[in-house]
Amino acid sequence: MLSAAAPRPVSQSWRRLLQRSRHVCDATVTGGYDRYEIAKFAKMADDWWKPNGPMEMLHLMNPVRIGYIASRLGVDLKSNAFPFSGLRILDVGCGAGILTESLARLGATVVGVDRCAEAVMAAKIHAKRDPLFTSQNLAYFDGGVEEVVGFCEGLAWEAFDVVTCLEVIEHFPNAKCRDGFVKNVASVVKPGGSLFLSTINRTAKAYALAIVGAEYLLRWVKPGTHDFNKFVMPNELADMVRKVGLDPVHQTGAVLDPVRRHWSLSESDLDINYMMHCRKPTMSSPWDKGAPTAGV
Repeated sequence: MLSAAAPRPVSQSWRRLLQRSRHVCDATVTGGYDRYEIAKFAKMADDWWKPNGPMEMLHLMNPVRIGYIASRLGVDLKSNAFPFSGLRILDVGCGAGILTESLARLGATVVGVDRCAEAVMAAKIHAKRDPLFTSQNLAYFDGGVEEVVGFCEGLAWEAFDVVTCLEVIEHFPNAKCRDGFVKNVASVVKPGGSLFLSTINRTAKAYALAIVGAEYLLRWVKPGTHDFNKFVMPNELADMVRKVGLDPVHQTGAVLDPVRRHWSLSESDLDINYMMHCRKPTMSSPWDKGAPTAGV
């Protein structure tokens, strides 16, 4: 169980990391990311923060995501105003900051990173509207996790307590790119820290509901948002994280009630959307991709 009670001062190295978010990374270098996917989400940048817009499902899912992360970390969201105080969190594939802002509001120091420059700009603009967010508790990088990896190698044991990568991995073009991405993401999780992943299962049910239903019939999501061939099964995702030395310790499905438009968690239904909690062994270095461990 990871405690979030004790706040810690912002070190000089962390100040440099947060300040570095002002640097605009070269968006033409995709680092294994799918250029088509980046361009696709760039067109949606202006709509990210519209609750009833193309990202409505992410807004509706966000409380469930936060609840799952908190429960797996042993954090009581009702304990105080800032239950994530003291946690350093990296949100990979942050988009315009829907999850990122929520984590910062709960007291964490959060860095969001995304290859889509337009989405990151939307995130920065939205954050500036709220005086709660400062350069000391919320920062965004326009680039890939590789840039964060490169910088954090100089921080040694000051890696992230928690790394989130939600609804991202299904947008990579092939298994090789996914494996490289997971390796980079895992490398910035501190020993004893947690990695949270979520994606869509590659099942007939997922094709029928997440693509045909959500994109083409109900138009909840823009047509073409997802590619069935890029969906990832839970056992495949678990194998990816084991290869880089993390232990997949828990998984649960996220189920949508289309009538009430409400998301809930279900450990027995991983047929469409699901989340996975992975943990890095306590006795490993942040840069050690040690032997695979037992898990899910």
